[in-house]
Amino acid sequence: MKAVIGLFDNDEQVQASIERLKQAGFTEKQIKPVTCTTPLCKLLNKYCQCHMVNNWVAFGALFGLVHAGVLAFFISLLANRLFTLSPLVWFLLFVGLTLFGTFLGAIFGFVFGQDQWEAEQQMYLHGVDAGQRVVAVRVTDEVMAAKARLWLQDAEAQGIETLDHLPETALVSVLSNMKGAAPVSALS
Repeated sequence: MKAVIGLFDNDEQVQASIERLKQAGFTEKQIKPVTCTTPLCKLLNKYCQCHMVNNWVAFGALFGLVHAGVLAFFISLLANRLFTLSPLVWFLLFVGLTLFGTFLGAIFGFVFGQDQWEAEQQMYLHGVDAGQRVVAVRVTDEVMAAKARLWLQDAEAQGIETLDHLPETALVSVLSNMKGAAPVSALS
């Protein structure tokens, strides 16, 4: 189970998006306008940072591994030709430079991932503080998620996000209860 969320400027957009989602085949139980004081947003803050930062760290490490590996190969090969290094020293130089590049890539990925998460968090926090509304759509598969993203985008939602990285048990309990969810009229 997944959820797709989008941020809207006003209640009219929220109501229009809910109507469009219903016309697209989503049930009323699947669509909920929520505030960021609900358990859904607490869950978002808890898991989104780790997910986003981990993705960027992995990307940075892989990027560093590939680029530093190629560069390390040529540097160690050049050093071997110039200084006639033994194969063990050549190999250690190659591995050391590759690992150093991987480490640097992971560090840059961490910094960039943290920045991306903070920007996304600020968008939602400032948006909700400014009176914007979050609409959560509960989906069961990737086709429904794509459909929900498309309809939310068509309804001019900002920051559309698929929450497939949240633990399913936590997401199920939050989305099935939705005790913190308020009807659109109560959000005004």
